[in-house]
Amino acid sequence: MHGTPHLLAILRRELAAAGFTLGDVASALGTSEQRVETLMANGAMKLRDIDKLVELLRLDFDEILSEVGYPRPVGAPLGLSASVSRRFEEG
Repeated sequence: MHGTPHLLAILRRELAAAGFTLGDVASALGTSEQRVETLMANGAMKLRDIDKLVELLRLDFDEILSEVGYPRPVGAPLGLSASVSRRFEEG
């Protein structure tokens, strides 16, 4: 399993382990709890929202990417490259 669905599974696991509620996530994303449920269920979350969840969890985005299967190339800047960003946006 690779890509956004795997990434969201990791984030759901981490959110649950950290004790975050659906309300906490909705507040961090600036949306409703129902919308968060829909986004998480259908795997169509935008990269900016994924980034907000990574920040909420205080995780390292590079570690999450490597767990999903998108390792950051040696010497690459810490920000996501356009090609990696597109992979997540396309699903």
